[in-house]
Amino acid sequence: MDWAVEAVADYVENVRPRFGFPDHPALWITERGGRLQPGSINDRFEAYRDALKLPKGLVPHSIRSDPQTPHEAWDWHECSRVPDSGDFGVVAA
Repeated sequence: MDWAVEAVADYVENVRPRFGFPDHPALWITERGGRLQPGSINDRFEAYRDALKLPKGLVPHSIRSDPQTPHEAWDWHECSRVPDSGDFGVVAA
């Protein structure tokens, strides 16, 4: 899980400051300074999933439970940028 620590550290150092709101107590905020809500996480995930034509049964909890299981079950092979978004997503093999 060292990668997770590095990813959060990178977010804290390089991404979070770009949102502004330096005195806001939340780590994960929206571009308008509100707290990131679970529903918005799901909405974004669904948009990426659908854009990548991944199975509708894939939900954030699928990945949270066991990162290796969905990878094997859906034969994912790499992470790459989601077209026209600049964000990262999983590409099916």
